[in-house]
Amino acid sequence: MIARLKPSRSMHRIATFAALALSSTLFAQDGQWLTYSGSFSSHRFSPLAQLTPSNVGRLKPVWVYQPAGVGSVEATPIVADGVMYTTSGPTNVAALDLKSGKPLWEWNRPIAATVLNLGFPRVNRGVAILDGTVYVGTLDGYLVALDAKSGAERWSTQVGDNPTGHAITAAPLAVDGKIIVGISGGEAGIRGGQSGDLYVVMHIKEHPIFQREDDNLYCEVPIAFTMAALGGEIAVPTIEGKANLKVPAGTQSGQVFKLRGKGINNVNGGGRGDLLARLLVEVPSRLNSEQRQKLEEFSALCGDENTPLRKSFFDRAKEFFR
Repeated sequence: MIARLKPSRSMHRIATFAALALSSTLFAQDGQWLTYSGSFSSHRFSPLAQLTPSNVGRLKPVWVYQPAGVGSVEATPIVADGVMYTTSGPTNVAALDLKSGKPLWEWNRPIAATVLNLGFPRVNRGVAILDGTVYVGTLDGYLVALDAKSGAERWSTQVGDNPTGHAITAAPLAVDGKIIVGISGGEAGIRGGQSGDLYVVMHIKEHPIFQREDDNLYCEVPIAFTMAALGGEIAVPTIEGKANLKVPAGTQSGQVFKLRGKGINNVNGGGRGDLLARLLVEVPSRLNSEQRQKLEEFSALCGDENTPLRKSFFDRAKEFFR
């Protein structure tokens, strides 16, 4: 997007991408921005002074350009002789009329899905311009020369071998009649670096019934208070189906019973773990009148000998009740 101080009458093109280039940062004093960072010192600073804190709020859109495809935009545009040259990923170049934003030409290099980009996204960060030629690096490791007027491809040369990890994402640099281009691929060890290690972190999904500790499994099984008092037999879930467990009369809530060999197989062949079932005595939460009457009769028949744990606790706690 080019911005100017005068309010615009309309937006020439509506789109999602704009290379937002304010006039004070885009143009050098002669109206050009001929290299990626503005100068070889790479300050990206313009000496122009048209924009100030007092007038920056009056900037209005003039035009918007949307490149083809779905690649991201990470380029600083080049401006030369009233034309803006910009790129988008993975390897698209466009020449735009600086005043209207109208594309003068667009160039694209098809990039196969098999082209490697190890450790960085499939992007392009700009072009260089020299003597009527626009230069762009490609993700598959080529430097391509395009005619600045027409966008026609003049030549291309291979700079790096992509199957070994080489790629070009950075903008080339024009220096003293030459084009300098850098290569990506350090992440792939292209200069002889050793490959790193792959760490795999395992997370065990929580099971709705079982908890695991080493080769043993644990589960909590609710039982009726009558079963706990009278005893009987219940079905307990295992990883291979159900197993029967004998519940002794007088079983207390929280008591743990071991089912041998019903756990997890040891990965080193050291046998198999156990299943430990913790029984939780469930007290009825809703009683009808008949049930309440029967329980009251039962309670009247019970003495301390029926609840030894309760008797022992209160015997030990007597001194705290004084």
